[in-house]
Amino acid sequence: MRFCRTAVLCLGVAALASASTVDFDDQDTSGGNVVLENQFLGSGVVFQVPVANGSDGCTGGNGCGFVAKNNPSGSAVLNTSTGGFDNFLAITGNAGVALTIDFTVPVHEVSFETLGLSPTTNAFLDGASIKFLDASNATLGTQTVNPIGPTATTISPTLVSFSSGTEIHAIQISKVLNGMGDGMFGFDDLTFSAPEPGSLFLLGAGVLVLGIARRRIGSRV
Repeated sequence: MRFCRTAVLCLGVAALASASTVDFDDQDTSGGNVVLENQFLGSGVVFQVPVANGSDGCTGGNGCGFVAKNNPSGSAVLNTSTGGFDNFLAITGNAGVALTIDFTVPVHEVSFETLGLSPTTNAFLDGASIKFLDASNATLGTQTVNPIGPTATTISPTLVSFSSGTEIHAIQISKVLNGMGDGMFGFDDLTFSAPEPGSLFLLGAGVLVLGIARRRIGSRV
């Protein structure tokens, strides 16, 4: 029984993962949008350098890429589940341009909150096609976020999450137009996690102890 308890403890602790969240609030957006590239390298994530106008299908006058954008008080856009007004990530430029977010260390779980809308008669948000990629840029999974708005009722931010037994190395996002014009797609609270080396050790230890316990029980029969 002691061996079994030890094994269960090891396996339970091994389930813990090291999680990081990027909320973009440390970027100074008081003077306007801030282009995102390697500001969060220390947190384990790198945003693709903006695509220049005229390259790779980009027709945006200021290029196509990721920016940190401020959500001022009074805006119809909601970027947290509680309706707070702070920074969020937005994609600039036209629809159909594939932009990539890379993880410096492979992860197994990724989530973020897409933008919502307060009741409005003229505001709308674009959708997006999202791919989760492995080390060879093969697609592990795809999710679609539908465009929203205008709306007579509040549309809360929606959690998008993806997990995989295969290492996730990147996210690729292509904006999808609303149908009412060139709008905006964005999200907040990018969270990602990977098993810690110590957790992997405990996982192996748990399996080993269970094996020993099984042999001991078998020898008594």
